[in-house]
Amino acid sequence: MIGASLGMNRALLRYAVPPRETEDQCVMVIDKVPPPKHGQMSFFRATNDLSKLPSGMETDGLSDLKLAGCERISSVEQVKNIRAALGGGPLTVLDLREESHAIVNGLPVTLRGPMDWANAGLPQVDGAARESAMITELKRAKSVTLVDANYVKGKKSNPQTTELKDLNVQSEREVVTAAGATYRRVAITDHNRPSPEATDELVNIMRHCLQANESVVVHCNGGRGRTTTAMTMVDMLKNARNHSAETLIRRMAKLSYDYNMTDLGSISALKRPFLEDRLKFLHAFHDYARNNPSGLPLNWTQWRAKIASE
Repeated sequence: MIGASLGMNRALLRYAVPPRETEDQCVMVIDKVPPPKHGQMSFFRATNDLSKLPSGMETDGLSDLKLAGCERISSVEQVKNIRAALGGGPLTVLDLREESHAIVNGLPVTLRGPMDWANAGLPQVDGAARESAMITELKRAKSVTLVDANYVKGKKSNPQTTELKDLNVQSEREVVTAAGATYRRVAITDHNRPSPEATDELVNIMRHCLQANESVVVHCNGGRGRTTTAMTMVDMLKNARNHSAETLIRRMAKLSYDYNMTDLGSISALKRPFLEDRLKFLHAFHDYARNNPSGLPLNWTQWRAKIASE
């Protein structure tokens, strides 16, 4: 499934959906073994703490974003710690995960295959229905056996199974709202960039948070690819008129524990087309943001249609 549109200088920008994993390929996993310590999370970074950036790096406009990123959310304590790190006040948790996930007995759990493409290409409403059905099934179960996610990814030979009983099952929305934050979700396929529809929804949410001066934390599963992409998009919406795409991509990569989206040399052949397209998309999004600061007056698809007709 491929959508194409004309971008700046008449270049073709493609959005491709990877093959969806079959039911036989997918198992329920614990995302992190051992699980995160109380209230902690990996790859947390915030634009009001720029100590990770090297001296001399351009930081203009970063501290105004009230933006953070991290790995998956699985506890009320994590959300409270994020809010505190961003200075308190209203907080939106923006969940970028397309894959069905839940929190079971405090553990982050996902139904996934080797590439995390169990829901690839599904409309967001259908993906949400799949997740709801998974959560309903878990709530009815007396026990569940989970495997280590790294086994499914092919990174280890031992499945390291864990059996859980007396299940306490929560959706991420339930956890986030229990912490007093707002939960929003925009489904993005793992190892990919947002679809045109998802980009429009992201712009809507980011526009609201920028205009309301409201804090937002974005997260995917591991807290790297989708999270860094979305954080870069927020930076562009605010600062594209003052800084180049290269500058904004580079500084968000440094803030994100050196997650360099321009270095494709070591990427597997299966992921490469999607990550090459992601980089092209970010350059095109910079052009959009430069002409539509804070996502106004046009959204992404309106802008792409406009430049295609010129």
